Amino acid sequence: MRKLLKQSLAVSSVGLICIGLVAKTATWQRELPLRGMPGCSQVSELSNRDPELEEPDQEPWIWTDRNGITRSKQELDTILAQHALWLQTDGDEGKQANLSGADLSLAHLDSANFSRAILTKSILSGATLRETDFSDAQMEGVDLGPWVSRWSEDPSPGADLVSANFFRANLAHANFANTNLRYTTFEDAQLDSAVFFSADLRCSTFDPTTLPDIRQFAYADNLEYINFGDYPSVLVELRNTFRQRGYRAQARAMTYAIRHVENESLARGCWYRSFDIRGCGAYAFNYLFFDATSRYGMSPHRVLFSFIGIWFAGSVIYFLLLIYSQRSGLVLSVSNSRRPGAGPRRFRFRPTLTRVATFGIVHPSLKSTWRVFRMALWYSSLSAFNLGFREFEMARWLRMLTWKEYEIRPFGAMRTVSGIHALTSFYLFVLWILTAFGQPFD
Repeated sequence: MRKLLKQSLAVSSVGLICIGLVAKTATWQRELPLRGMPGCSQVSELSNRDPELEEPDQEPWIWTDRNGITRSKQELDTILAQHALWLQTDGDEGKQANLSGADLSLAHLDSANFSRAILTKSILSGATLRETDFSDAQMEGVDLGPWVSRWSEDPSPGADLVSANFFRANLAHANFANTNLRYTTFEDAQLDSAVFFSADLRCSTFDPTTLPDIRQFAYADNLEYINFGDYPSVLVELRNTFRQRGYRAQARAMTYAIRHVENESLARGCWYRSFDIRGCGAYAFNYLFFDATSRYGMSPHRVLFSFIGIWFAGSVIYFLLLIYSQRSGLVLSVSNSRRPGAGPRRFRFRPTLTRVATFGIVHPSLKSTWRVFRMALWYSSLSAFNLGFREFEMARWLRMLTWKEYEIRPFGAMRTVSGIHALTSFYLFVLWILTAFGQPFD
């Protein structure tokens, strides 16, 4: 019965791990057709829109051109229609949209086409511009930041630019402060001195020809979830610049963005096209040992939390083995102080749980149970700190804290669990040293 119970627990553990990996890759498979880069889901972003942004205000929306003349929404629609005709006929018909210096604050222009339009120094604060095409547009000095009302001191969020396309757009000195730039494309864009303070860059494709203001870009949100184009050269340059300027956390975020996208791309052969066992194995290895533990060096504290969690889990396993297993346990070797010439006394640690009755229910006493669990905690500490090289041995230092000199030797299943625990703790300890004081994943 006990053997069957052990086999069931082992099969259940392996099954939970497999289910977790399959669920993660299946989630990535659903997201892959939406984006060229894995790890980002666009469905939730586009389906959870604020209804107030979709419905027009009670008062008709107006805007002003560069001369300060008030215009209506119908006039803007006419300009965009003429611009679309100009794009379709390659300049033979229609007219190129010239909205330079225009104030288009709080505009609702989802899926609009501003490709090759002139938007120099225009104001788009608080505008809704989801899935808008700004490719090849001239947008020097455009303001997409928060909009401040004259009747309210609290600024509204910046422009909503989810899935906007800035391919080859000139965005020099543009203001993207507090904007929503999720799933936005910046391939071959010019971002000289552009401001990205508090901009949400999750899942955006960031591959410009020139870099923005690094001091403002360092305070953008979700830097670790930026995607790159064909090669991560821009993110590598950003990482080096961050490190030179002293932004260590941002440099680690760039490392995570590069390694995370590279590792997620290995899973394509698992579920999207054809099964590639080497790619699947490399993906699972990198995720388990590097991403889940330290996020490729971005979160060294995760390694410490994992170390503490494994130490406590080992204590629980040792506690259960000490109580219920007859073929495994601990052998204590205690020095014989009464007989100096005699060898150490060896005996097996046998827990005796005193039974007490409370309201007619017989159960082990708390004192005897705590005695066994205290031994499990102590042995888990010895296994976790079973690290050392020559004179440097941490487990020996822990044993010197006790009043008596003794050694603990496991046997049976306790020995196997202790070996796995020691190897895992050694790996986490080394990984924490490397990630806390170095850059092992650069």
